[in-house]
Amino acid sequence: MDSELKAHLEAMEFRLQEHLDQTLGTQASRIDEKLTSLESRIDGRLVGLESRIDEKLVGLESRIDGKLADLESRIDEKLVGLESRIDGKLADLESRIDEKLVGLESRIDGKLAHLASQIDEKLTSLESRIDGKLAGLESRIDEKLVGLESRIDGKLADLEFRLREHTETVETRLLAEFWKWARSSDIKTRQHAGSIAAMDERLLAVEERLSELERRRHQ
Repeated sequence: MDSELKAHLEAMEFRLQEHLDQTLGTQASRIDEKLTSLESRIDGRLVGLESRIDEKLVGLESRIDGKLADLESRIDEKLVGLESRIDGKLADLESRIDEKLVGLESRIDGKLAHLASQIDEKLTSLESRIDGKLAGLESRIDEKLVGLESRIDGKLADLEFRLREHTETVETRLLAEFWKWARSSDIKTRQHAGSIAAMDERLLAVEERLSELERRRHQ
């Protein structure tokens, strides 16, 4: 009994699965057909929509071009007016700047003149103080130079005295040595003179003998 029931259930399950598969296949084919039809309708509507969008874009572009041209014209007019107003304001500003510069230059000239006067006064006072200090410095330098000259004169006189003493001593020594040298030289000169006289006598004797020998040869 259980086996028959089980077999019966399996058969029913098999028939239900077949029926479900058939139903699903039929529904899938119907859905495919509907999708294909829907796609074709959508494509048609998209084509029409694109054409209408193109037409509207063309009209929109033409209106935008017109509005831009009108806007450019109004901007140009406003710019021309703005430039004229700016030129007027700049001219007025330059005039006021020139007036202020003239006043500023006059004030600067006055301050510079006053400053130059003060500088001249300070320079004059500084020159007078410098002249006074230089005069005092020159006086002190002159005093120091006088003292230095006196000390130098004293040292030079002392040096001259010592040089004279040293020179006299040297001269005395030189004269003594020269006298000794002259004496010995005189003695040597006399000795040489005697030797020369003896040599002269001997030469005369030799010459006489040579002359006598030559005479004998000629005879």
